[in-house]
Amino acid sequence: EKGMTQGTINNIKQHIPDLKQTLIPNPIMDDMVNEVLNSNPIRKPHKFIFHAAWARGGNVAVEAVRQLNFPDSEFHAFDYLLSTHAHEDSFFKRHNGVDKKTLFTHLAESDYFIYPLYTPYQDVHKDTFSCVVAEAIALGAIPVTYPLGALPENFEGHCVWIDFPDKADPVKMQAESLSKDEEGIFRDNIPKIVEKIKYLEANPQIKEELRAKGKQYILDKFNSNKVGSMWVDFINQLTNE
Repeated sequence: EKGMTQGTINNIKQHIPDLKQTLIPNPIMDDMVNEVLNSNPIRKPHKFIFHAAWARGGNVAVEAVRQLNFPDSEFHAFDYLLSTHAHEDSFFKRHNGVDKKTLFTHLAESDYFIYPLYTPYQDVHKDTFSCVVAEAIALGAIPVTYPLGALPENFEGHCVWIDFPDKADPVKMQAESLSKDEEGIFRDNIPKIVEKIKYLEANPQIKEELRAKGKQYILDKFNSNKVGSMWVDFINQLTNE
């Protein structure tokens, strides 16, 4: 059951009543996170990082940053997949296949991590844990994302949540079969991303408190030693039955 949301488990338990409930999160690469943080990266105001894959909301992130129109903006698009295709336009360059340390360095330098997972052109994407969001928080980039999948369960109070579009049903949005045409709710929600970021820019104390409290929370809760101990306890429980 590693990485499952509580809602997923509840659905499974309807069919398997005696299901053992053991939630074990993914660990972050805390050694590398600390290595990058100890190198004293310089946080760059208005530097944005977002997923290069359009299916993960890259198009939404690009347009949101365009509309923010910060004169000193910097951008970095990443992709975990070692993709061979390239993409360039007049606004940004897509960098595919970055190694983890390079990605961590960009996260540590970035102000915001825009990760909508929900676009007017693709199905809804649900993350059962989302290491990249945990890593972004640990490295000080503020995630701006929808409260979908396990994100609100794991990272409540440590992300900036984008409001769902009008008439959207968050429960139905979790369904694997939900299509982009269902209920006509898949439309561009870029103004809500822009609104959230402008609010934090107008309230720098709230912004920095959000950043500061998130780092230690992730390092304490999702480090490799703690998650490893959870697996040991789970295996011991099984072998002792």
